[in-house]
Amino acid sequence: MISGLIGGRSFMEKSQREYPRLPVVAVGIVLLREGKILLAKRRNPPGAGLWSIPGGVMEEGEKLEEAVIREAKEELGIDVRPAYPIWVSEVVDRDELGRIRYHYVIIDYLCDVLSGTPSAGSDVSEVGWFDLNSELAEVTRSTRDLIKALRRRVINVRNSDVEELIICTPEGHIHKRIFLVLKDAIIVLQEATAESIARAVVEVEMHPTRRCIRLKGMNIERPFRKRGYNEYQLIETDEKDEDIRKRVKELIGDEKDS
Repeated sequence: MISGLIGGRSFMEKSQREYPRLPVVAVGIVLLREGKILLAKRRNPPGAGLWSIPGGVMEEGEKLEEAVIREAKEELGIDVRPAYPIWVSEVVDRDELGRIRYHYVIIDYLCDVLSGTPSAGSDVSEVGWFDLNSELAEVTRSTRDLIKALRRRVINVRNSDVEELIICTPEGHIHKRIFLVLKDAIIVLQEATAESIARAVVEVEMHPTRRCIRLKGMNIERPFRKRGYNEYQLIETDEKDEDIRKRVKELIGDEKDS
């Protein structure tokens, strides 16, 4: 693979990106904040002039998370910590003769911002935060598919879906983990999260009239949190049942139990 630097970012020769012999692997940086997602307006094809998840092509010998970190710095000027892959998409663009001009496999990573404020890099003309629930017209197809998935990222777990439930402190860890092994996925809850859920369930079950409870994430000063726990904790809100039910309807609409 021939690689180099143009305008402060890595690149493959144009001849290798256009009409490639094999699909080209790229990564995307997914940043979420208060119900909004960060998008970047593309300068180059495919999708020039459209909004998309920021990112770029992997370099030879580069690991996925390394590529995410590098692209975030080059495209947005920020330092990120990749959390986990959240979406995989494929872009196949054909020319007027039906030949495959571009073929990308894109692995999008949900990321946390460690430092910096997102700004437009060399391959993007603008960046902006967009409401996940708004209708976005000028976005790439793969970005539109990701946003649709994020809007409805609701997992209903029933007993019949669960193969195993394990509570254990893994080797090398300090706190317990709860492993909910499903037929097609594994949900891992941190000890602090599991404790918050347990307390909330007991509160609702034991209370004579209360039927709803909502916990919201917020930062807690050290004297008021359990030793060894992160400052970000789930804290009970002061809301009426009807207000919490309205919030649930915002999340799942009018979905009924089957």
